[in-house]
Amino acid sequence: MLTADRAVETLVEKFAVTCSNEYSLKTDRSSEIIDYVLGTTDKFPDMLGNSSHYVYQTIDLLMKLAKKDDGDIFYRAGAIVIYLESNYSKRNSWRTDALYCLYGK
Repeated sequence: MLTADRAVETLVEKFAVTCSNEYSLKTDRSSEIIDYVLGTTDKFPDMLGNSSHYVYQTIDLLMKLAKKDDGDIFYRAGAIVIYLESNYSKRNSWRTDALYCLYGK
């Protein structure tokens, strides 16, 4: 699905590549992430929850995406990040940042 704003699409592509790389260097899941975030499919990317706690660059791109899009694209990207980190630690500052990004912008 093409959005009207190519800047958002480019940011989604960067988000997907970064998220995929931070999640696993062995398997590229960026195309699955792009399809889900852009709404091409409702199938959630094949990733395990509570699997990674080093998503600093992904969070940075999520916050940049929040400034460009406040609709489904942003919330789908946020859902991936929260799913990956859902049970790691409630004390991590990135989690606060992610939730603030999702709900407090």
